[in-house]
Amino acid sequence: MKKKKQNLSYIILVLIMILSMLNPSLALANGSVHRADNQEKISAQFLNEFSSDEEKLTFIIKLKEQTDTEVAAESARAKAEQSRASLQEIELNQHKAVITALKHTSEQEQQDLLSYLKEQEDLGNATNIKPYYIINGIVVTATKEVAEEVSTFSEVEKVLANETRFLHETTKSAGNVSVQNAAQNIEWNIDRVGAPEAWSSGFNGTGVVVATIDSGVDWKHPALKEKYRGYNAKTGKVNHQYSWFNAVEGSKVPYDPHGHGTHVTGTIVGSEPNGTNKIGVAPGAKWIAVKAFGDDGSATDADLLEAAQWILAPTDEAGNERPDLAPDIVNNSWGGGRDLDEWYRDVVRAWKAAGIFPVFAAGNTTWDNPGGPGSVNVPANYPESFAVGATDQNNNLASFSLLGPSPYKKIKPDVTAPGVGIRSALPGGKYGNDNGTSMAAPAVAGVVALLYQAAPDLSIDQMIEILTKTAKPLTDKKYPKHPNNGYGYGLVQAMPAVTAALAAGKEPVTRIAGYSRYDTAIEVSRVGWNTANTVILTRGDNFADALSGVPLASKLDAPVLLTHSNKLYGPTLREIKRLRASNVIILGGDIAIKKAVAAELEKAGIKVRRISGHSRTDTAALIASEVSPNGSKKVVIANGYDFPDALSIASYAANEGIPILLTESTKLPAGTKASINKLKAKETIVVGGPLAVNESIMNQLPNPIRISGQSRYDTNIEIAKYFGINNKHMYVATGKNYADALTGAVLAAKNNSAILLVHKVIPDITSTYIKNQALERLTIFGGNVAIKAEQANQLKQLLAK
Repeated sequence: MKKKKQNLSYIILVLIMILSMLNPSLALANGSVHRADNQEKISAQFLNEFSSDEEKLTFIIKLKEQTDTEVAAESARAKAEQSRASLQEIELNQHKAVITALKHTSEQEQQDLLSYLKEQEDLGNATNIKPYYIINGIVVTATKEVAEEVSTFSEVEKVLANETRFLHETTKSAGNVSVQNAAQNIEWNIDRVGAPEAWSSGFNGTGVVVATIDSGVDWKHPALKEKYRGYNAKTGKVNHQYSWFNAVEGSKVPYDPHGHGTHVTGTIVGSEPNGTNKIGVAPGAKWIAVKAFGDDGSATDADLLEAAQWILAPTDEAGNERPDLAPDIVNNSWGGGRDLDEWYRDVVRAWKAAGIFPVFAAGNTTWDNPGGPGSVNVPANYPESFAVGATDQNNNLASFSLLGPSPYKKIKPDVTAPGVGIRSALPGGKYGNDNGTSMAAPAVAGVVALLYQAAPDLSIDQMIEILTKTAKPLTDKKYPKHPNNGYGYGLVQAMPAVTAALAAGKEPVTRIAGYSRYDTAIEVSRVGWNTANTVILTRGDNFADALSGVPLASKLDAPVLLTHSNKLYGPTLREIKRLRASNVIILGGDIAIKKAVAAELEKAGIKVRRISGHSRTDTAALIASEVSPNGSKKVVIANGYDFPDALSIASYAANEGIPILLTESTKLPAGTKASINKLKAKETIVVGGPLAVNESIMNQLPNPIRISGQSRYDTNIEIAKYFGINNKHMYVATGKNYADALTGAVLAAKNNSAILLVHKVIPDITSTYIKNQALERLTIFGGNVAIKAEQANQLKQLLAK
């Protein structure tokens, strides 16, 4: 019936004309009803914007039928959980299901409308037709007649003007500004939300991706470059596909002529590699960005819809979508208008259903919105948006911060964060102060990144509840009660939120485990890496060649994966593809890992390289030369034929960039000795007692220091004491079967932590260390075969004391 809509409309019009000749009053009545119906869908104000019948304006056609994205997400999640899928697979299936449902609705409902618009395009009455599935709508540039005609389609809900929205900014001072907390290089706003305490507990946003829809980002800024997902700091290579999108004019490289987006991104993740300019709440997180705002700080609704759909499914130039590369959080320091305006609400709903946390700035006072009750901007005022107001250094509400309630009778903003005198990044490697709720929202986005790292299995609604419950209540004379429509639930607090997230989403003792050691390695990779340019591959049942590989893997930011000797393990290949790795380094020769494995990788388009010597000690020497190509003041010496000591020190050595060399118990191999000389080492750290590394070997080493205990477990703790660690989160692996410790050590190093070795019972020295260090969280590598539930319970009891 829809396909005959235009013919039917023509017939009705003819009938009305005939009736009008018979009864003019009837025609007037029918005409009035028809116009009233159209006025509900298209405003007279918008129609008046057309200066002539020939002029074309851009407008949005929003259709009535909308997808219940929550139902689609819940159904997909339930199905994936029944299949015993991993958390990451469950979340990706949920995300894909939302996109599939949205596309199905739009494809079904937009057919007739698109056919009509294409006819009008052929007639010269329409151009730039762009269908969207994220809102089930179409953006088109067309004449007034076309706009009026599409409003008569029964499936159309509204015809909306392509309005302009603005970045929430007040004033800025460019140029270099002194650090406000020079002692620690931490900005006051970062300290005020409690981020440093979360960092010391091991939560800095590692593994989390945050997107911004803003004016762009200066990706080469020293505080942001290494945090950009498209940049590999280990190799110096950059790939902007799927990490940057320009909805304004198509630039393929991130840039920011305005400065707002760079400032915002700095508050989320910023810090320089040397530890200075700690301007970001989640310095371990990665950022991606969409430029939707022009040089003047404005964006059209059409551009913002383009940006929103890309956030849901990052897309390359050829139109290939990668929902697996969608961000965990999207920061929106922009808005426009107040009261009830739902043009973007379906976007926010879709983001949430897909697992993307939507942070919005509440908005600032402007000439057309001077503030007052109910002034909070669209889209921040939607129930699904997490709105952020701004406070100053005295925790008073900023004079420009817009107020609730929302038109949905909800408290807005949800929380507040510092937004006055905020120092962050500016284009050109500079720093400067800025004011606005735009500066407050990214601080909250950073806190959310910490929650994602702490408890990735929490739902967005659970995170929202935690953020509001743990916020510091704020009141004043105008708002004496809490919560209120000025401060919301109060000042966001990172560490209490992280603690609550851990309690709600995870036990203090958790596991990273698969069905086998090969699968556990994959799970470790999934937890620690969204992408990786390089993967280290070693044999799963005889991995002596990989003992020295942890510092190299850490240097390259590469997970260690396992395979069979003569055949590439299928799930391992899938994980390499998920990581978008272009390089695989095989540790060991053709006997350890056959040429057929390398051939299979190369067939998949992956570049393969081997590091292999005549023996495991020679392989270690070759690895050392890659870890420290310019030499190393220190080296580690461990027994290459008894694994626990090498694995105990692996994450510490990786964190400090110290190569690990291997030896026999009573003889220093020639290759190891030559490597020490080549590296020009001045100090040697020997791990293990005299049975592991004989005293005669010590005499051949430069300035040797032995770290050892009566057992492998004592040595493990002595190593921890020697290097020292401030992290309240450590990892646990069995001291008997070492594959889990090998693959897990790289993740431990990545999170500035280390591995504790345990046996059938938790060694006394390990128990004492856990209590003395006041550890708060332990993650076990491996399943119940490696470390039984009884041991996990013992660890849990130790943390509770």
